[in-house]
Amino acid sequence: MINLDLSIIIPMYNSDSYLQKTLTNIVKKVSIINSKIEILLIDDGSTDSTVDIANAFVEKYEFVKLHILNHHGVSNARNYGIKKARGKYLIFIDSDDTINGNISNLLTDILNNNYDILITNISKNIYYSELKNEKREEILTYINQRIGSESPWGKFYSRSFLISNKIYFDTNLIIGEDALFLYTALSYAKKVKLINQVYYIQGPPHTIGKFNPKMLKSENRFIFALNNLFINNYSKSDIVNNVMNRYKCKEFFRLLSDYYYPLYKKNKISLKHASNELSKVAKDWNLHSAIINNSYSRTQWDKRHHIYKWLILSNNYRLLLLIESFRRKMKGY
Repeated sequence: MINLDLSIIIPMYNSDSYLQKTLTNIVKKVSIINSKIEILLIDDGSTDSTVDIANAFVEKYEFVKLHILNHHGVSNARNYGIKKARGKYLIFIDSDDTINGNISNLLTDILNNNYDILITNISKNIYYSELKNEKREEILTYINQRIGSESPWGKFYSRSFLISNKIYFDTNLIIGEDALFLYTALSYAKKVKLINQVYYIQGPPHTIGKFNPKMLKSENRFIFALNNLFINNYSKSDIVNNVMNRYKCKEFFRLLSDYYYPLYKKNKISLKHASNELSKVAKDWNLHSAIINNSYSRTQWDKRHHIYKWLILSNNYRLLLLIESFRRKMKGY
């Protein structure tokens, strides 16, 4: 039975170097809020002292709960948290991040107005009482104005809204699961509020940029799943197409940097083979059109991306990979 106001879901995996600081901060924030809140620590099969640190907080604070799972990834841990939560609303926090400011007034607003979703750190304060397709597109624009705004952090979700619409994180994805979750939720939502306050501070990255042999399969699954979601659940428009183009470009650059470059560097794949595979991905994703019609490139790309743009449009994937290799070597990785 749901009898709490908010569940803070924190997935953990080998987080002992920063978990103490994170939990100390969050517990301090929760302790001063006059609301019924629980902190759900979902351990994803850690092999370090993460569980020991978590247990110390469980023993000290009755509103902190620990669930220990086998290692199946962060999406599985978050989904478990959604199912086990007793709060009317949910918020996701990573084990190296912190809450900024007092969320008491914000939580009161959420509970009084029964939003499906409340999104923080957006450039404007806007409330949608009955979300229509054209307004969904407007929300897409606001979210994509800031890099990383599609992440699950700083967003409050109605648990009953997620459960009734069977909205969960895709456990087959290691890339893009956050964006797919948010855009799926927005496609069902009716009452949404955007605010410009920041209630979440993201810690330094610990896993971003690391090579994962499953990345190519995950990227393909994400791009096609997102495209199908936009086709089936959103109206056809230049705004939606532009957002899709942004993701195609963004994820292609990620594949180049974090997948094909490491394979080439470690002699796991030849320059010719890597170039041919990059060419195939570009063709499958219709990348040329995405690059030409991606207006976000004006504000979110640096000089390197614009150079890469012309190499891709000229189908020179060999030189693209060589330049990326040189760039990475100059940076020492």
